[in-house]
Amino acid sequence: MKKIIMRDATLREGLDVAGVFFSLSQRLHIASHLSALGITEMEVVAPGKVMDDLLFARRLKSDLCGPSLSGLIYVMSPTFVDELQAASDCLDRIDLLISPSLQRKPLSVEKKWQSLAMALEKLVSCALSGKGVGFPNAFQCDFPLLEDLAMRAIAHGADRITLYDTNVCWFSENRTNRI
Repeated sequence: MKKIIMRDATLREGLDVAGVFFSLSQRLHIASHLSALGITEMEVVAPGKVMDDLLFARRLKSDLCGPSLSGLIYVMSPTFVDELQAASDCLDRIDLLISPSLQRKPLSVEKKWQSLAMALEKLVSCALSGKGVGFPNAFQCDFPLLEDLAMRAIAHGADRITLYDTNVCWFSENRTNRI
């Protein structure tokens, strides 16, 4: 059975837009409105600035009860272990990010899987309600490789797989029947 979860990423992605900056009070205000609308998950930690975003996540958790808080961490980050440890103390769910493309490091399927498996082992040991894996630019890679990595991740403890279509490739090929 397919289960699609829509979560709000305004407080993470909104800050990725050039010239956009939300103050702490603006971020808290946005979060309170999202909560009032019934949003059940807010993605608040961006993979490139985990430690900074965790300061906001801690504040949000103390000020607002209700929605679960989630964040993204790059598997290949040199500070992955520290970021995972800090995030697991604050977030309800963490999604590990690794590119499924063989054009991005690690460059071989086995090294990619070894990196992801090691990261999943550390993630599964954390006391979190949600443990997932995300694949950026998922529709620009070899689909059998993506499918293989996703199935391995599920077998090793991931409870959710997120396919990111940052370049709007979803409709360029008929892939809906394969997911």
